[in-house]
Amino acid sequence: MPAGGHDAALALERDGFAILPGFLDAAEVAAGRANLARYFPTPEEFFAAAPEKFAWLRAGQFAGLIDFPFVDDALNDHLTHPRLVALARELVGADDVRLVQGRAWAKYGGNVDFDQPLHRDYPNHTLAYPSAKPGLRELIGFIYYSDVTADSGPTCLLPHRYASDVPVGTRHLAEGTRRQQEVQAVGPAGTVVLYSPLTFHRGSALGPPPAYRWITGFSYRAAGVDWTANQCWPPAGTTDELHRFMARATVEQRNVLGFPPPGHPYWDDDTRAGIAARYPGIDLSPYRQ
Repeated sequence: MPAGGHDAALALERDGFAILPGFLDAAEVAAGRANLARYFPTPEEFFAAAPEKFAWLRAGQFAGLIDFPFVDDALNDHLTHPRLVALARELVGADDVRLVQGRAWAKYGGNVDFDQPLHRDYPNHTLAYPSAKPGLRELIGFIYYSDVTADSGPTCLLPHRYASDVPVGTRHLAEGTRRQQEVQAVGPAGTVVLYSPLTFHRGSALGPPPAYRWITGFSYRAAGVDWTANQCWPPAGTTDELHRFMARATVEQRNVLGFPPPGHPYWDDDTRAGIAARYPGIDLSPYRQ
């Protein structure tokens, strides 16, 4: 079982979420922050700038979202990290899992009202209703690249025991309700927060400058659970970012995107030649067996 897997499984079963500090080490956090700085202004840059300079980040709650794959390597590697994939396998309950959401997200205080009512994520993650059965579950989460305190807009999560009376199928709770029972997902940079699509949670307001939050978000489910996904990766196939990632990725990293695995009937001389032409430098030796 991966590090933290047993405790995370117990917490997810009991509460619907788990908070794992120290999932990324200091060097990984620094690399991730450098990667995020390719997309987002530092808090010092943002708060010192005239409002029109970063107008795109002031356009609404979800304005600071950037989709996988990313320039550089760090964020791509973290969202497909061997430790994260191992956790996903354990907590989803399947040996073959897929990354079906990957995003970077920046929020800055004094900018937009990020406060939300408690809600569940499943309406835009699945065509069906979430299952708790092993192999059919979805695992949703965040990786922190800044220290997240009560002033940094932490995600607030409602333990399952405080939602036991909520009717099946309820997506949102009334504004302001049950906040006394919430748990704030605070933690230092490098923390991973995991939760179920049936867990009530919400974004919370950031404090005034210099409060900010840099994270990535992800979602994993088992291969073959085709009714559950928030994103898919072929539309990114024309980008330099995906070409770079696929050429240097491990077999496991490609697998979690849904790439044909070694030994699949897809592989023959023609497809190997086509893949080599599409992704120059890719190591095709695992796909020649």
